[in-house]
Amino acid sequence: ANDDFVAANDNMETAFVAAA
Repeated sequence: ANDDFVAANDNMETAFVAAA
């Protein structure tokens, strides 16, 4: 469960950088 959260957080950061 924690690993899933870390993976989801990494995906959000990637999307944020791509949008910026």
